[in-house]
Amino acid sequence: MAMDPAPTLAPLVSVCIANYNGNGIIGPCIDSVLNQATDAALEVIVHDDASTDDSLQQIRAYDQIRLIESRHNLGYCQSNNRMVEAAKGAYLLLLNNDATLLPDAIEALVRYSRRYPNDILTLPQYADDQNTLLDTGMLVDLFCNPVPVTESQSPHRAMAMGACLWIPRHIWQACGGLP
Repeated sequence: MAMDPAPTLAPLVSVCIANYNGNGIIGPCIDSVLNQATDAALEVIVHDDASTDDSLQQIRAYDQIRLIESRHNLGYCQSNNRMVEAAKGAYLLLLNNDATLLPDAIEALVRYSRRYPNDILTLPQYADDQNTLLDTGMLVDLFCNPVPVTESQSPHRAMAMGACLWIPRHIWQACGGLP
């Protein structure tokens, strides 16, 4: 009697990267995801919005990712909605193609989410060239302008930024995705 192959684990985290003309930035972004120090099962989905540069060829070089190609530039919201529709993870990480993650980023997000399962999160943003903290999220002033949150301010009041947006699937489904 033949044994069934071992079942593959459903991913805990689906990392969704929207790409448009990301030549020079998409590779480091994908590498930073694939090199995460975590035991969490990950899947990586990249949506290419009809890039006209060499970034699509760079993406195809990765056999660990699932690529969704669009014949038209659908934009950020529709690209992310398509990726989430294809995703299987309990947690979704929407990541800009120009963002790179520190090696323990996903592990930190998983740990926090297990304690606070209904929170939408973001990660601090650092300047690549100086490793200087840019923000830990944003507040909104009276005129709806984003105001960076510094370390001295409470990150619990801040808006999560779309460049790196962590959202539990059940919250995504309750919101109905991006407009």
